[in-house]
Amino acid sequence: MPLFDLLLFLPASLALYWSWLIISRLWLSPLSQFPGPKLAALTTWYEFYYDIVLGGRFPWQMRELHAKYGPVVRITPEELSVSDPHFYATLYASAGKRRDKWKPVPGQKWVKDSVAGSMSHELHRMRRSALNPVFSVQRLTAQQDSYKKKIARFMERMDGFAETGEKVLAWRVLAALANDSIMTYCLGHSYDRLETSSFQELDDNDEILQNLVGGHRMKQFGYFPRIMESVLFRLPHSFLAKILPPFASFLREQKHIGDQTRSLVRGDKGTGAPATLLETLLQSKLSNEEKEPERIAQESMTTVIAGTHGTSFALSTAIYYLLSSPPTLKRLKAELTKAIPDLSTVESLSWKDAEQLPYLKGVVQEALRLSYGSIARLPRISPVDSLTVPDPRHDKPWVIPPGTPIGMSSFVVHHDESVFPDSDDFKPERWVENPGLERYMVSFTKGSRSCLGMNLAYALMYLTLMRVFREYGSPECRDPGDKGYLELVDTELSDVVPAIDGFIPLSRNGSHGLQFIVREYTSGDLQP
Repeated sequence: MPLFDLLLFLPASLALYWSWLIISRLWLSPLSQFPGPKLAALTTWYEFYYDIVLGGRFPWQMRELHAKYGPVVRITPEELSVSDPHFYATLYASAGKRRDKWKPVPGQKWVKDSVAGSMSHELHRMRRSALNPVFSVQRLTAQQDSYKKKIARFMERMDGFAETGEKVLAWRVLAALANDSIMTYCLGHSYDRLETSSFQELDDNDEILQNLVGGHRMKQFGYFPRIMESVLFRLPHSFLAKILPPFASFLREQKHIGDQTRSLVRGDKGTGAPATLLETLLQSKLSNEEKEPERIAQESMTTVIAGTHGTSFALSTAIYYLLSSPPTLKRLKAELTKAIPDLSTVESLSWKDAEQLPYLKGVVQEALRLSYGSIARLPRISPVDSLTVPDPRHDKPWVIPPGTPIGMSSFVVHHDESVFPDSDDFKPERWVENPGLERYMVSFTKGSRSCLGMNLAYALMYLTLMRVFREYGSPECRDPGDKGYLELVDTELSDVVPAIDGFIPLSRNGSHGLQFIVREYTSGDLQP
């Protein structure tokens, strides 16, 4: 073909292609009936702008879109978003209803063989069934000493902070607590991050979280991340450590767990009840292929990483709101003092004992509501059945055809004013007055793909908050017998409220998050 003809042909072909793309997406697509911005229906560059240019602000834009267009909005050429909190349990259904994950997210190859990365309903159910015993209430109760010892050590560190008067970066110490507790319970060992002087060792975990955030953002760059990922996984770790320290930290941890698994395979796996996640999987009925050390390492890593950040962020949220609201803290401390009049007995209480305290339960639930779990939408597909969403703005409901990717965000659901009035406010009493709200608590999602470690997260939150606020107060709220009090320092609401979607919720750029000082009572302090 002559060059002149080629120069004419290429623009004409591109014009024809783009014309067809516009027509097919705006008028011929099965999703063309659903409301939303035309630009979002036409191209993923709409999401790209909020996710990349504005730095993780798409959930906030989704909230605005639902306010404008209603409960069902087309947010990409292929995907719908639903805001109706009553629809959540329908989309994220129990095992009796088939729900597949949507296409894998590029940049997260490291989870593709785990429960979290399982695309099909059947594969997920098989892998999930092998792991369910690890996080059952029965086993968590039987093995509670493993994490209660870590909480006791955390309280010793709090006493030490009172002696030194140093400023505490809450995310470091709470992440150390969560990481040590989860690793010890799941893997039988931890890196004893609570024993370090300044918790600098948490930098490795922070770097791993950077990979999680980076992987979430990489979905905006098409197939390029998959190519880059394939190359990186083949490079020597020593070289990776120099060019990409966060990625190398993750691979180093994954290799360690893989080596531990191989050691268990070579050794005596025993015939008694399994004590760890690794032993449970190796003694399960899964195929030998599913018991490969590399796959088991993925299961372990996803559990530890997700649990570390999610639990520590929720605890930070609870502590901030309690310290910044004396009436709320006063009510909690009154309940704790009545339930635990003798401070020496606090270590004997289980998380199930703590769960029976209604206001403490409200505090935990409200902290989880405002920390969101995963703030990103989690698209699901109903491959067989159509799904129906009522719309008060129309006489007829929306009928979503089978095979359509549908996402819902905990951020949007948890700020639905019809369910959670004054949704920006921290109000533990809403859970005490209306226990039925629990059906709208979606920080752990719902259904067959709900968070695997939910019970462990609850156990850590109940026991930690029970101990901290039975033993410590605030400058405005003190009880007889308190060791001292926590005082907020260099912390504002904007340091705690999530401002960025990194799959996990993140505080604003430049923020150190919650910071406080632990102070002892002196002879001059007035006791209540």
